[in-house]
Amino acid sequence: MKANFARTSDDLLRNMWRRSPVAATALGIHDFDGELDDLTAEGQAAQHRERQADLARLEELDPDDLSRDEQIDRTLLINDLATTLRLEEELRLVERAPQMGPELAIWGSFLLVVREFASLAERLESIVRRTRLVPEMMAVATTRLKDTGAIPPVWVEIAREIVEGGLQFWREALPAVASKAPALEADLRHLPSRQIFERPRMPLPRPLSGTADF
Repeated sequence: MKANFARTSDDLLRNMWRRSPVAATALGIHDFDGELDDLTAEGQAAQHRERQADLARLEELDPDDLSRDEQIDRTLLINDLATTLRLEEELRLVERAPQMGPELAIWGSFLLVVREFASLAERLESIVRRTRLVPEMMAVATTRLKDTGAIPPVWVEIAREIVEGGLQFWREALPAVASKAPALEADLRHLPSRQIFERPRMPLPRPLSGTADF
C-alpha cells in the first residue's frame, strides 16, 4: 500500500503541475516551463473532471493502510483538491478575474528570469516558448470574461497594476537580460507578448471606465 500511495501521490502532483505550468515554475518544477495554463472552457472543464477523479483516487485510499506521514500527505492533497474544486465552482475566476491572463503571462516569464536554476540561455529559451503562447491565451481570457457586473472593482485595479508592471518588465528588464544571450536576443526583442499589452486588448468593466481598456 505504501508503494501504491507513493505512485498515486506522484501521479496527482504531476497532474497538478501539468494543469498549472506557471505555478509549477514558481514551485521549482521546471518540466513545463515552456507552457502556459489552458484557460479555454473545454480545457478548464477537462481539468475540473480530472481534479474530481484525482480526489476520488485519494478518498478511496484507506488511511489505516498508510503510515502517519502518508496520512498527512493524503489529507493535504485532499484539502488542496477539494478547495480548488470549490473555488472553480463558486468563484468562476476565469470568467470574473481580469487579472488572471495578464498575471499568468507576466509572472510566467518573470520567474524564469529571476530564478537561477539553469543557465540563462536555457531559461530564455523557455521564455521564448512560453511567451509565444501569450497572444492566444490572452484572447481566450478576454472572451471568457462574462458577467462584468460581478467583477470586484479592486480586481480591475489589480489587473491594471499587473499590466503596467508587465510593460515595464518587457520594455526594460527583459531587453537587458536578452543582451546577455546574443543567439536569442532577436527573438526576445520581438516577442508578441509585448505588443499584446501595448495596445488596447481587454475591456475592463466599470466603474473604472474612461481609461478602462488596456
